[in-house]
Amino acid sequence: FADAFNDANTVDLIAKRVLKRWLVNRITFMWSFYTVTTFLVGMLNAQYIGAGTLGLCLTNLLILEVLLEPNIENSTGALFEFICLARVHEYLSVPQERAALALDDG
Repeated sequence: FADAFNDANTVDLIAKRVLKRWLVNRITFMWSFYTVTTFLVGMLNAQYIGAGTLGLCLTNLLILEVLLEPNIENSTGALFEFICLARVHEYLSVPQERAALALDDG
């Protein structure tokens, strides 16, 4: 039983890691596309956007891209904490059982 539980736990852990990595890779890819698009639009419209403004925009976009993975990690951790709190709340709502022996049982 312990080996089967360990195997199931390992498969679940690997699946969570793979799914989280897949999600982070997809979001990073889309955000990188957005950053490159912003750069190209800024370069094509140089008469309207100054070099400092474009640099500031790109810096902020790259900072947000770097912070994507820790934010996803923290949000999934918070989700698991909320699930645990919901379980605790559910367990606290269980009605009290009757006593095994009553006073008039003798």
